[in-house]
Amino acid sequence: MYTYGDVDYIVAESPEEAQKILESHTGFPVDIDEEAFLTMEEVNPENTFNFSKDPYDPAEPFITKTVAEWIEWNGKGYFASTEY
Repeated sequence: MYTYGDVDYIVAESPEEAQKILESHTGFPVDIDEEAFLTMEEVNPENTFNFSKDPYDPAEPFITKTVAEWIEWNGKGYFASTEY
């Protein structure tokens, strides 16, 4: 898994593939610029993500999995965003 600017998370085998997946998902070109800190960074497979079908509903349970578990469950492609 890769993250672009700690906003978008993409499951891919390389930073270049992650960039292509992100561009396909958003419909916009992705600017990789190390000086501006906009890079594709690999995410530690032991990190965890928590998701809920409705995070605003306190009765809705969160599902917690490691990055490796989410990759196995979801496969390659766009994974998540912290913005939307």
